Amino acid sequence: MSLLHVGDSAILIVPPALGYGAEGGRGGLVPRNAVLTYFVDILDVKSDDLASMLLNTIETSGIDDALKQYDDLKGRGFPDIHVSEVNMNGLGYRLLKTDRKAAAIKIFQLNVEAYPHSANAYDSLGEAYASSGTSNAPLPITRRHCLSIRKRRVRPRPEAVEEQLRSKAAFALHR
Repeated sequence: MSLLHVGDSAILIVPPALGYGAEGGRGGLVPRNAVLTYFVDILDVKSDDLASMLLNTIETSGIDDALKQYDDLKGRGFPDIHVSEVNMNGLGYRLLKTDRKAAAIKIFQLNVEAYPHSANAYDSLGEAYASSGTSNAPLPITRRHCLSIRKRRVRPRPEAVEEQLRSKAAFALHR
């Protein structure tokens, strides 16, 4: 991919061992041992990744400076920067794994603000709250999220999600 430029096209072939493998995937939509073929047009290339930039700032100056950096970049429209829900979520989990729970929560909060209709963003924020022992913080967010996605095909019950988070948080508090 690094040899491609804006305007280029490519065909990417992914063998089963690097794709879904012998199990197949996507609820049966991808057959077992399928060779995946992607036709790609390069529309844009970004010079930097937001999550990597923020991690660097967190490691050198702390989470507060990283949040200021995020606000500054957001105000300028994230110029020439790749912004990804998945990468930001990965940054949050990286912080969580290295016991920087408060910083992880702040990154997950940014992700929820940036992607308010993403179940994954809310779930990750809830996990961070639960692992930090904060039992009530994610519940209003989770309820609002569940109600918003109820309009689509996914139909979680807000009460069930709240109960699950309460039990996770209670477990985290008693460990």
